[in-house]
Amino acid sequence: MGHAFVADVAVSPDITTDSERDLTIGGVQAVPSALFADRGLSYVAMGHLHRPQVMRDVDPAIAYSGSLLRYSLSEAGHGKSVALVEVGPPGVPVVIERIALPEGRGMARLTGAIDDLLGEAHAANRQDFVELIVTDAAYPERMHARLDEVFPFALRKEHRPAGVAIDSHGARGDARGRDPVEVMSDFVHKVAGREVTAAELELLRSVYEGVRPG
Repeated sequence: MGHAFVADVAVSPDITTDSERDLTIGGVQAVPSALFADRGLSYVAMGHLHRPQVMRDVDPAIAYSGSLLRYSLSEAGHGKSVALVEVGPPGVPVVIERIALPEGRGMARLTGAIDDLLGEAHAANRQDFVELIVTDAAYPERMHARLDEVFPFALRKEHRPAGVAIDSHGARGDARGRDPVEVMSDFVHKVAGREVTAAELELLRSVYEGVRPG
């Protein structure tokens, strides 16, 4: 039994998830599966990776049973299971049977215009833990409240206009000394990926003038 990354090549992002800690020790990221060969082993039960997977079929068989539950949205597509392993006489390959575990609640990552997300196309996911990416060009009115009404178990809701690259990790900037209307215009540009219209600019200016002190 072991708790590490075991692979024939460098660890691929496809076999790891967001909820797994980096186990790099002493500069070694992955343990070669060949290390277990010719040591009189029939089966190596590995832990740490959350996705059920067989790293090596025979001599010896090396497998991860995976986690019993989903621990992050990156595991939305995982089928959880336990492994029933039958070990026979020396030299006889082990038999691994996967027993699926029932889901208490499903998990899904959904992307689309808000009307599509709220429509019947995703009715089957309404009681799931979900990530919702809204792709409308403009920020939908009452986006969070409307999504919460239909998806009560939503874990994440984000407005990400289609075709617009948004730097969610960029610097917040310094607004000191700047015209507040200019700051609001920059915010619209960052969120919607477009410049404010003349009518919107007039509205922003009117609202600001109406609430500014003095």
